[in-house]
Amino acid sequence: MSATQSGRVFYRGGHAGPGVLGVLAGPVDNPDETESTIFYTVRGDEWSRQEFAFELSSLTHLAQPGSADAGWWLLGKRGEVVACNGEAPRIERISTGGTGTPEKKFGYLSQIRVIDGALFICGYRRQVYRRDGAEWRLLSDSMLDRRAKGPWTGFTSIDGFARNDVYAVGDDGEIWHFDGAAWKQCESPTDQTLAEVRCVDGKVWICGDGGLVLCGDKNGWHVVWDKKAPSENWWSLERFMGRLHLAGNEFLGVLEDGQVSEVDVGPKDSVTTMALHARDGVLWAFGEEDILSWDGGSWREWVAPENR
Repeated sequence: MSATQSGRVFYRGGHAGPGVLGVLAGPVDNPDETESTIFYTVRGDEWSRQEFAFELSSLTHLAQPGSADAGWWLLGKRGEVVACNGEAPRIERISTGGTGTPEKKFGYLSQIRVIDGALFICGYRRQVYRRDGAEWRLLSDSMLDRRAKGPWTGFTSIDGFARNDVYAVGDDGEIWHFDGAAWKQCESPTDQTLAEVRCVDGKVWICGDGGLVLCGDKNGWHVVWDKKAPSENWWSLERFMGRLHLAGNEFLGVLEDGQVSEVDVGPKDSVTTMALHARDGVLWAFGEEDILSWDGGSWREWVAPENR
């Protein structure tokens, strides 16, 4: 806890739940480089805070009233999975996540996502897990990168329309599809690192390095955008109010009619962006220094108590 008492925080990401916002943050001043994470939940203007002595890389919210798994789920890069659905957080561990002996540890975990009411996790060396009952089941044993030495390939993002229609993307332009029984690698038009995949409005969208945006499905992909301007890399994308929004290097844009235009976020001269999420008629944009929301009419800035 002492690592966060020096003052300001930077944001690592966020996710909107039903009537509540979840935010991951870390201390700006961390001379010892101690791994820790602050998890905020925001209701109205009230910020509540919990701290964890490890680095959390992703979060999601499972909205299933009556389910024992309903609530917030936080993912640690070394295999920690935190369930915040009771009075106290419950920490589970995926034993094969994180670093160590390559035969026993497959590398860092990168993202947790709810797909068709189920929790999925992806990570380095093509790890994919699904929560079945009270266990985390490895779904990707057949496609794990089992080479004795790296560098290995891995997944940065996962999404899907159903439990038998899932996509995972990552290094070297790799795109894989899961039909509920087996994984199949898709023919990819790029070797760029892919940062995020989103399955929305019946389409699969992917963004990544080199300003790349792809659209398609397991049967084929086409390049929608591949210019290094206005952003050399895209980190996240989200469909909102019928338009595709992109989060890049200090740039929030909209891809429409074959062109990328900058979003006017109001009085701010510049904005940091790395993650986007839309829920209940609000688009959320998260960056290291900024959290912004847009309800279709106006933008609002959100600031953690430590940064005011």
